[in-house]
Amino acid sequence: NCHRFQTEGTISTIISSYYDDQCEFSRENLAVGHLIGKGAFGFVYQGVAKGINSKEKLTTVAIKTVRG
Repeated sequence: NCHRFQTEGTISTIISSYYDDQCEFSRENLAVGHLIGKGAFGFVYQGVAKGINSKEKLTTVAIKTVRG
């Protein structure tokens, strides 16, 4: 199970506190669909995740990318 962590502090403290290896999700189980939005730092796509939710075989998800 993924855990929720603090939302206050320095940006590096917040980011490092959010890492939980139990929340890792294999890209092999992710199908990227069409573009649904974009911003200054990247794009957001609609996608389908297999096995991310124990109650569903397939779950519709938003996939956020970061420009390099």
